[in-house]
This record gives sequence, C-alpha cells and structure tokens, in this order.
Amino acid sequence: MADPYNNRIGYQQRSPSFPQTIPGFNPGTTQTIHGFNPGIPQTGFVFNSPQAWQWQNQWQHRQQQHYSGVSSPSSSYVNNANATAAQSRQRGSGDVIARADIIARAEHAATAAYAGFLSAEESVTVWKLTQSVLSTLKADSLESLGLRVQDVPCLYKIILLEGKLNAFVHCYVAVRRIATLHDLSTEICRHEGVEDFERLGLGPLIRHPLIVHYFAPPADIVTAFKITTEQIISYLSDFLDDWQEKDIRVEEFLSFVAKKESVSFPAQLCIRIQSLREVAGGS
Repeated sequence: MADPYNNRIGYQQRSPSFPQTIPGFNPGTTQTIHGFNPGIPQTGFVFNSPQAWQWQNQWQHRQQQHYSGVSSPSSSYVNNANATAAQSRQRGSGDVIARADIIARAEHAATAAYAGFLSAEESVTVWKLTQSVLSTLKADSLESLGLRVQDVPCLYKIILLEGKLNAFVHCYVAVRRIATLHDLSTEICRHEGVEDFERLGLGPLIRHPLIVHYFAPPADIVTAFKITTEQIISYLSDFLDDWQEKDIRVEEFLSFVAKKESVSFPAQLCIRIQSLREVAGGS
C-alpha cells in the first residue's frame, strides 16, 4: 500500500498555511533536528509526516517560552552603546571642568609671584614664575598637572617677551667688540617702543640673567652706568697714546677708564670688551 504522505505535492497543497521553504530542511529527505530539549527524539525523520509536524510545533513553542522577555541582541547593543556614550560625555565634561580649575589656580599663583618679583625689584623670568607656581600647587612639573606654559596666560606672556629680549641681547653682544650696558638698554627700549626698560614688566635689566652673564654687574648697583661705546673708543685712543707695550690688556684699559670716570672699580662701568686688538687696529 502506497504511503499517502509520499505524495509531497499533494501534501503541500493541503498545507498552504505552512511556509513552502524552511531553512535547514529538505522536504522528502531524512533530516536531523539539533537543539531539541530532552524528551524529543534526536534521530532523523521524514519531514512530511504528522510526527514531524508535532515535534516542530513543540520545538517552536519551547523556543518561544525560552526567549520570552529577553531583549534582542541588537537592542541590548544599542542600549549599552548609549550608556557608554553618556558616561563618556560625563567624564569629558568633568575633565574640562577640572582642567579649567587647574589653569585658574596656576594663573593665580603665577600672577601673585609676578607681582612679588616686581615689588622686590627682581628680574622676572618664566623659569622663576614656573617654579613659584609648582611650589604653590605642590607639583613636580607643569606636565604632571596636564599643563604647558602656553596654557597659563601669565606664563605665556612672559615667555614670549623673554624670548624676544634674549634673542636681542645675544645678537647685540655677538656683533660688537665693545658694548656697554647703557647702550644695550637704550637699544632695547627703542626696539620695544618704551621709554624705560622696566615698563616691559621684566624687572630691572641689570638683574636679568643674560645681563649678569655678559656684563657681570656688581650686586650693589641698581642701574647701568651711563657710558657709551663712542666714549669707550675715545678713551681707548687716549690710552694707546701712552701705552708702550705690544699687547693691550683689557684689565689695564678698564682701570684707565674707571679712573677717568671716577668710579671705584671697573666692574661698575658695565662694559663688555671682546677684543681690544681689533678695535685698536681699526682706530
């Protein structure tokens, strides 16, 4: 007797409500359904059989019970992504507020130190200001605070001005065989458009580290001695008239000038001489 269920075409026509194509199954062949719970046979069966339909319905029912109330993976992913983004925004906002607070505290410390140096008639440098800021904030470096010099307005202003001054001083003394601090101060003020060097806000010029390095002024003087390069050359001409030795010693010449200017010792003149031989040879 022929199996009525082998008439697959007729069977599909009698079951129009069931999908015609089901992934994972090949109608008319023996298939093994995986993932069934215990109690449902795991062996192969003919798909077009009443028993297969019963097992399929039971499996779908249990799957629906298992996943009921569980959000889809895509929904969970979106929720997690939104939560992560919100946390990132909160952290970012907190970081901005904290950094702004550190900058404000550093600026306040730098401004206070700046005013203190000026009132004490000391030179102002970005290094000294930075050390004062770090001492106030109890930090080892600006980097440890997450800052750069450019982030603190007071420090940034001073580093720009100090950079221009340092470059000017280096160039001035490099191209002159004889230089006086008085002439240098005059040239700096003319270049910066001020009447007095201290209007630049860097403290007394005579206390600036580069001035100390190049001119070695005594600690007890507060202003540069007023003497020009032209006066020095004039004194050199007089000095050579009476100098009988071949070599010209700078120390002897400076003593001669100090005597002419009625100062106690040559260092008060604030004169820098690199080579008297070249100057004397050209005079």
